[in-house]
Amino acid sequence: LMGDSSNRFLGKPNYLITHRDNVMLIVFPVSNQRLICVSAEPDYPVAQVELLAQLIDTVCLEKVFEFSGRAEHQ
Repeated sequence: LMGDSSNRFLGKPNYLITHRDNVMLIVFPVSNQRLICVSAEPDYPVAQVELLAQLIDTVCLEKVFEFSGRAEHQ
């Protein structure tokens, strides 16, 4: 696993993909201590992962607004 020293040079990861014979695992870091792990068929198109990341960002942002009470005022 890459640590903070590699983050300094490469930037923080947007997502991590592990591809196995029977499954593809996609891990999205949501905050410093939270991750979302998605499993997909092994032939899931990698080009679609960015769209999935955008969807997760949108849903997580909406949940933050709901939790903080900001959604009621928008």
